[in-house]
Amino acid sequence: MIENFKNVRHKEYAEYLPIWEQIDDVLAGERGVKAKGSLYLPKPNPNDLSEANDIRYKQYAKRALFFNATGRTVAALVGAVFRKKPFIELPDSIAYAYDNVDGNGVGIAQQSQSVVKNVLAKGRTGLLVDFPAVDGDITVERARNENLQPYCIQYDAKNIVNWITERRGAVTVLKTIVLMEEIEQFLDVLQTETIQQYRVLFIDDDGYYSQYVYQVDDQLDVMNAQVIEPRDANGNRLTFIPFVFVGSENNDYTIDESPVYDLSNVNLSHYRNSADNEESSFIVGQPSLFLYVSNGAAVKEQNPDGIKVGSRAANMLGADDRAELLQADANNLPRENMRDKETMMVMLGARLVTPTQQETAEAARIKRSGDHSILGIIVKNVDSAYKQVIEWMQLFQSGVYEECVFQVNNDFFFEKMTPQDRQAWLMDIQQGVVSVNDYRRALREGGLLADERTDDMIEDELNDQPPAGVI
Repeated sequence: MIENFKNVRHKEYAEYLPIWEQIDDVLAGERGVKAKGSLYLPKPNPNDLSEANDIRYKQYAKRALFFNATGRTVAALVGAVFRKKPFIELPDSIAYAYDNVDGNGVGIAQQSQSVVKNVLAKGRTGLLVDFPAVDGDITVERARNENLQPYCIQYDAKNIVNWITERRGAVTVLKTIVLMEEIEQFLDVLQTETIQQYRVLFIDDDGYYSQYVYQVDDQLDVMNAQVIEPRDANGNRLTFIPFVFVGSENNDYTIDESPVYDLSNVNLSHYRNSADNEESSFIVGQPSLFLYVSNGAAVKEQNPDGIKVGSRAANMLGADDRAELLQADANNLPRENMRDKETMMVMLGARLVTPTQQETAEAARIKRSGDHSILGIIVKNVDSAYKQVIEWMQLFQSGVYEECVFQVNNDFFFEKMTPQDRQAWLMDIQQGVVSVNDYRRALREGGLLADERTDDMIEDELNDQPPAGVI
């Protein structure tokens, strides 16, 4: 039994945690970045500890603009993947997962969207298949009344704090994994408090899968511990941990690099350039009035309220006195730096969907991008992970494996179909080279025909409508 969780972090976790925290801050936008103060926007004069310097820094930071190119890129890429619904076919035993795969009302397609986003952001996430802890036998009626069914929970990279593997013959398997969780505990009808707990999944000395759930206090000392022995639908204990990693490169136990980490660094550098640009504009952007007078005392006497600037103001100067407005020349260096960073951010974002091998034809590049880009690799890893998840859910639910399908869209761009393309298609149909269904499939890929419009639906509508020319 563990008594304290202060030293349970994997060495790779400790190395990557600052990266994941930075990405979370950047994805949160200006609110998240500015909340970290000088971490991302250093003080121009850090050695000046005066109150005046603190006030000036707050003004300096407030004027800075954070343009969240990283968040926009991630959102756009997730949108490109899910512009078409994932193709999912589940067996009847776990059909409820279409609408509620995690027990919180999130469907499996929605959860997969979150998984893609997390892997894009941090290079890793995890999926645990579990079953509610219950006492006694589970009948069909009891399972229905008490909602006793397997579910799949997603864990952020920051919540997977430790893992240990071992070799079993020629295969490396999980021996232990430690997951950090936060749960809401009711104090009364209107109040709750957040309790931190650690879920330790491990293979015991007898080769069986068990869980320890530890609730901890602020010092990470254990307050309460619970032992769970998950079993499959036939009452047998498992000999493996039903947890799968999802990575940006592969689904093994090592941490993959974040696809958007470099982009977040450039984004933060752009933010710092913005601060300097806004500061420069504020200090020297407005014209300054200079007076050249022979008798300053006389000018003050004639203008007791001071010298005013503007078309509605009247000021008195001596005969040989003069006034002029001076303005510093524009300092374009910070703005040029910002433009350079904006170009870099566009290039870094594009690399996530660009194939590793160039093709001469643009259409071929688009078609193959889903197979060879970083985004395409992530999609394949997500597909592989969910097929494993679905298999484990069946093991818990019925003990019988049935064939299933889970495929996230890997065609990230609409292939535009020109009038000439459509004419060529019609000629090929007339010559018997392709079928009408092939043409309709091309229309769906080009976004000209809704995915839910099946060939059978179209045929039925065509049969029901009046002949051409008849209203």
